[in-house]
Amino acid sequence: MRERAGTGTVETNLAEVATKSLGFYRGIVPMACGAVADQDLLRQHREFFHENNTGPNKIINALTGYLANELRAGRIAGGVSPEAVAHIVQGACFAHSFLDAFLGERGHGLRDGPFVRELIRTVLSGIAPGERAAGEVS
Repeated sequence: MRERAGTGTVETNLAEVATKSLGFYRGIVPMACGAVADQDLLRQHREFFHENNTGPNKIINALTGYLANELRAGRIAGGVSPEAVAHIVQGACFAHSFLDAFLGERGHGLRDGPFVRELIRTVLSGIAPGERAAGEVS
């Protein structure tokens, strides 16, 4: 993922990551929910992730590295936390996938394509009104 920095557009790259993440999370939501409900199983998963350098942090770290490279290249706003953005994108994708699994076909009604477009648009533009500087919180 890190090597994608400077190629294509940030919007396209993030949309691709989000789309792939939805599929990934849909596949693991049932297992993850089961693991969280069973403390022994959760401990085993944590040990496996730690010993094999895998699991959710691998995705977050790869996206953080990509965003840090884009930040250095000036392709995203200065003052932005690449790690926070990675957590926002991946957290939203996990939540969307969880809601699909939990609520079923007629769940929250937001299909993947529109969800990804709006997620990435919102991440790239922010939610502050007007020309608020990055990092400025009221």
